[in-house]
Amino acid sequence: MMEIVFQEPTTIDEGDALISVVIPDGITRIGAWALQGCTSLTSITIPNSVKSIGGYAFYNCTSLTSILIPDSVTSIGNYVFCNCTNLKSITINKPKGSIAGAPWGAPETTKIIWGSDYENVN
Repeated sequence: MMEIVFQEPTTIDEGDALISVVIPDGITRIGAWALQGCTSLTSITIPNSVKSIGGYAFYNCTSLTSILIPDSVTSIGNYVFCNCTNLKSITINKPKGSIAGAPWGAPETTKIIWGSDYENVN
């Protein structure tokens, strides 16, 4: 079992230069504050091996417009999408309401797509 956990604050240097992140298969948890402040990040690929996403993991990823959360994820921490000002949609391949805490700090205009259902977060 592999795990990437970043300490607070994130240990990513030059985080504002990251455009795309592909998390390797086998990773089971995205730690708290992992990619916070990566303001140029437009794409995050999360594999089916990830089971939890820690609080504030994507905080202030202001260029992120959409994200797909795989059905393997059973826990999403507080304020994961806080200050993701351009986030338009969060797609979750699970039944509506199956992960507590939605919208996890996302902007009020963000749509959460549960399977084939839409929930406007307004």
